[in-house]
Amino acid sequence: MSDSFMHYHQSALDNQMEDNAIQDLQDSGIYPEPDNDAILESIAEKYHIQPTYICDKSTMNYSVRYVIRNEDNQIVRHYWKSSWTLKKEAEEALSEIVQERFEELPEPGDYDE
Repeated sequence: MSDSFMHYHQSALDNQMEDNAIQDLQDSGIYPEPDNDAILESIAEKYHIQPTYICDKSTMNYSVRYVIRNEDNQIVRHYWKSSWTLKKEAEEALSEIVQERFEELPEPGDYDE
């Protein structure tokens, strides 16, 4: 009898366990709300990573550095840095910037009336 019950209800039980796990993560602030993805994307669209080429005039060697620019085309500093040697490092910094901007947004219930 137990096997037939599990046969017919295992999928529903698995779905309920997954929903509960997601809810626990959301409640603890680990798992983003689905609406937050759109907000994070909107913030990220205000920035872009741009390669900057630097020439050492004494050796005539070129190197590339990556900078993050905002919607006003201004270079954005992140902590003490304004350029990165690797594009991946610039992408990681941009991700942190976007997350910080998101966390600075007021909560929906925090608006003054």
